[in-house]
Amino acid sequence: MDLTFEKLLSDPRYNQLMFYDVTALSPDQKLAVAECMSEVLSVFLSKVGYQYVSPSPDDRLRDDLLQWGQKHVAPISACGEEALRELFGLSTSITEHCYPLAEHESRLMIATASVAMISLDDQIIKPESRKHYNRFYYDMFLGSADTDGWSKLYSTVIRDFVHYFGAKDPRFGSLAGSGFASFAEATYTEEQLRSQLPPHLSHASPACGLAKNNLCPTNFAYYNRAITGVTTPYIVTMFKPCRDTEVPFEYWITSVANLIAWICLINDIFSFSKEVVAGENFNYISLQTLSKRQVGVPSSSGADSLWTFKDTICETLDILYKCTQELDGAFIEFSKYVEKSRRV
Repeated sequence: MDLTFEKLLSDPRYNQLMFYDVTALSPDQKLAVAECMSEVLSVFLSKVGYQYVSPSPDDRLRDDLLQWGQKHVAPISACGEEALRELFGLSTSITEHCYPLAEHESRLMIATASVAMISLDDQIIKPESRKHYNRFYYDMFLGSADTDGWSKLYSTVIRDFVHYFGAKDPRFGSLAGSGFASFAEATYTEEQLRSQLPPHLSHASPACGLAKNNLCPTNFAYYNRAITGVTTPYIVTMFKPCRDTEVPFEYWITSVANLIAWICLINDIFSFSKEVVAGENFNYISLQTLSKRQVGVPSSSGADSLWTFKDTICETLDILYKCTQELDGAFIEFSKYVEKSRRV
C-alpha cells in the first residue's frame, strides 16, 4: 500500500499546519505556515517524481498576445499599463510551460483565453463591467445581446475558441465552451464568499448542532473549486496542438474527471501559501476544512480534536498523488501496452 501524506508529514515540524481559521493567525504565524508549506510541496513533488524542464521562450506568442491585449483588453481595463503587461506575461508563461508541443495558433488561442479569464478573476476589468458577469451564462442562454465591453470581449473569446477547437470534432469546442461560460457566474459566487459564507458554513464550530445532526454538506468546497477552476479549455488544448491535428475524443474523455481534479487541486495547493498570507478564507482548503469541522469529523492526528488544515492538505495531496498515478497510467503506460499488443 502506498504511503499516505498523513504519514509523510507526521514530523512535528508540520504541526503548525494544525489550525482551522486562517483569519485568527497573526502575520508571523501566516509567514511560518507559508514557509512550512514550501517544505510540504517539496515532499509532494519528490513523491510524484516531478522534474522541472525550462520552457523555450516564445517571442512571437508574447508579441502577438501583447498586441491583442492592447487592442481589446486595455480599453476595458481598470488598471495601468504595467499591470496589463504582467497579465500578458503571466498568460504567455502559462502557455509556454503547459503546451510545449502546441503550434502558434493553438498557443495564441489559450493565451488570449487566459487573459480574458484572469482579468475577470483578478478584478482587472472596470467595476461597471463586473456587475454583468453574475448573469453572463443566463443571458447567453436567452440569446441576450452583450451589454458592455467586457461581455463582448468574453463572448468573442469563447466563440473563437469553440470554433477553432471544435472545427473537426464539435465535442472539443462544446466541452471548452461550457467551462468558459460557467466560469463568469462562478467567479461572481466566489466574490460573494469573500464577504459572507453560506449559512451552513457560517459557524466557527459545531456547537450549533450541525455536527450532531450532520446538516452541513461536505462536497460544496470541491464543487465550488471545480466550477471556478475553468479547467476544460486547458484540457482541450492539451489534445489539439494545431488546427489539423488532435487526439481522438474517445481516447482522453475517460481521463477528464482526473484532469479536472488534478488541475483544480494542484492550483489550490500551490496557491495556498499566498492565500494564507492574504488571510483568504473562501478557497478550497479553507472551505473543506470548515465543512468537515461542521459535521464533527475528527482530525487524523490522533489528538482529541476536529479536522484541521493539515488534514485537508494531506487529503488533497493523497488525491493529487492518486490522480497523477492514474493519468500516467492512462497516457504513458497505456500507450506502451497498446504498442506492445500490436507487436504480438
